[in-house]
Amino acid sequence: MEMWQTLALVLLGIVAAKLLVLLALGGFQPQRLVQAIRGFFEILMHRSSVPAESPKKSDAPQTLSPEPFRLLKLLQRESRLLDLLMEDLSTFDDATIGSSVRSVHAKARKALLEYVELEPVIPATEGSSTTVQPGFDPAAIRLIGAVSGQPPFQGQLGHPGWKVKSHKIPAAQPGVGGLVLEQAEVEIS
Repeated sequence: MEMWQTLALVLLGIVAAKLLVLLALGGFQPQRLVQAIRGFFEILMHRSSVPAESPKKSDAPQTLSPEPFRLLKLLQRESRLLDLLMEDLSTFDDATIGSSVRSVHAKARKALLEYVELEPVIPATEGSSTTVQPGFDPAAIRLIGAVSGQPPFQGQLGHPGWKVKSHKIPAAQPGVGGLVLEQAEVEIS
């Protein structure tokens, strides 16, 4: 590791330690602070002891996977959602925008309901009281407000969240430009 990288890591460690101390003074639990500092320095020491690998150069250009865009392509095909989102709406009056959005919304909703089965992360109504149990998935539940201590946490549901229960999104067709979300149309006269 080059000297400037080591120096940058040490300075980053000092800044992180100071920040963690300030947070601890603001109400963080000391055992969590110690765990965070220990984890940071374990990572720091591990990285400084591992010899730096030279990046491998590939002759082939790196390609993007079309997989994340399949639903977006479907929503464009069924409802022209991308056309609406990419349009500059600042020049249109509210009535025109409202009528356009209503049509796109209905078509996009129909396509979404046809191809994706969604369910709430927490099946309760917004504003209701809910308990977040120990072992909850932080990728599924975001805690906001005065969070301290360990679960279970009692709070008010701000949004139930959404997760995919199942889907019937068609597989990408081989040979088709997967990153082309809508073909250009050229009228020949």
